[in-house]
Amino acid sequence: MKRSTPTFLLCAAVLAAVAACTPTGSDEPTSPDTSEPAAESDPAEPAPSESAEADDPDDDAEADESEDSTDSAESADGSSSASRPESSRVTVDLGGDSTVVQPTDVYCSGQPGDIEHIIGKTDNQLPLIEVSGSHFAMVKLDQRGAPEKTENPQGISFGEDWVTFSDATVGSATLDGSMVCTAWED
Repeated sequence: MKRSTPTFLLCAAVLAAVAACTPTGSDEPTSPDTSEPAAESDPAEPAPSESAEADDPDDDAEADESEDSTDSAESADGSSSASRPESSRVTVDLGGDSTVVQPTDVYCSGQPGDIEHIIGKTDNQLPLIEVSGSHFAMVKLDQRGAPEKTENPQGISFGEDWVTFSDATVGSATLDGSMVCTAWED
């Protein structure tokens, strides 16, 4: 087991280097609410909770002002600390089964506010969830079969030191939840 960790970290470093060479643009969410999908992935589609919470006109004005100031803070530093999840927990729906993954080890590369690559594992083993910028995502729940993976995933947004999944499709799997970095690597 100890020999696989350096090999895995080397692979992660190579993937991070490849991601660093590719222009990423801005994939920041327009709202710090972790339950909403990233609005920039489909600007024509409003976030579902925005319309559901719009009952009182006074609340709408306050919410709009709050979102505007949050959006400005997010664009300036890449994230909002107000929406930081407390812990890592991702629900993976695959083949009609729902599995809750609570990664204990979440390795990040890049810098806080500019995550290039994030890998979450449980007790340094499977299940594994990996995201490389806006270019690649993968999930592997157990030793059986190939991992679920996708290029240019949707529904994934980055924060200061976390990533959020909101109905993110990765292969045949759908992910909801978040992972918070526990260690940074160069």
